[in-house]
Amino acid sequence: MPRSRQIESLAEYLLVAQDRMHVDLYTRQPNGTWALQEASRSEETIEIRSVGCVLSLADLYEKAEF
Repeated sequence: MPRSRQIESLAEYLLVAQDRMHVDLYTRQPNGTWALQEASRSEETIEIRSVGCVLSLADLYEKAEF
């Protein structure tokens, strides 16, 4: 288990791929496990509830060239 997952105050973390359009959002569940939400298409969005933000992959990767 990555050390970051052991930080009790960590509610969510987002991994953003730099070589392709893809993000992984891990969200801590009430029982301590982690739920994974993935997105890989420009029309998809990811909601980061802990900070009240919805990210569009189209916006996130707007200037990226693969």
